[in-house]
Amino acid sequence: MPIYNFRNEETGQEWTEEMTIAELEEFLKNPNITQLILKAPAIGDPVKLSVRRTSGDMREILQKVKKNHKDSTVNTGNLSTI
Repeated sequence: MPIYNFRNEETGQEWTEEMTIAELEEFLKNPNITQLILKAPAIGDPVKLSVRRTSGDMREILQKVKKNHKDSTVNTGNLSTI
């Protein structure tokens, strides 16, 4: 079951509860309760999305692939280390 974070806007109290989505929808009908999003969910591979760069080891591997496969289109020039 999912875990959700909430804040009571009147008191400022924050807490966590485990409930179904149906229960969440009913719970949020209270105008004094706000759902908190503490961390955005991961939606993909951070390397492919260019959020995180490839490591130096990976760069070396890609350079070897390119060297050993003359027709390779692997681009190793724009890779940098973490």
